[in-house]
Formats: sequence, C-alpha cells, structure tokens
Amino acid sequence: MNINLAVKTENITKTFLSHEVLKDCNIHVEKGTIYGFLGANGAGKTTVFNILTGVYNASSGEYTLDGENVIK
Repeated sequence: MNINLAVKTENITKTFLSHEVLKDCNIHVEKGTIYGFLGANGAGKTTVFNILTGVYNASSGEYTLDGENVIK
C-alpha cells in the first residue's frame, strides 16, 4: 500500500445543518513531504481528515489525492 500521496484542497467548506465548521480550507502537500497539522480545539483538523478519507463529503470545494479528483 502506497501512502506517499500528494494532497491538494481548494476552498473546502463543510456545513452541518446551518453551522459552518470549516470554511475555504486550502492545503497543498507535495508527494514525499511530511507536515504537522496543528490548531486549537474546534479548528477543523479532524473535519479536514474526515473529508480527505471519505468519512464526510465536503459541502463545497475540491480536493485531489495524487492528482485524482476525489469528489468525482
């Protein structure tokens, strides 16, 4: 299993009912690099990872893993 992926998000937003929990998130991680993902409680870190892994769908925006559009 190859877990060495490029990740790119463009304006990812997630809304639960009428509460916007993530707004216009933009991330670009090149293949072969390692980043830390830090933020305060409630900043949206887990929501971003849940979107990238398919647990949630983004309310809007696009994201790719290794150049493949995950939403489509």
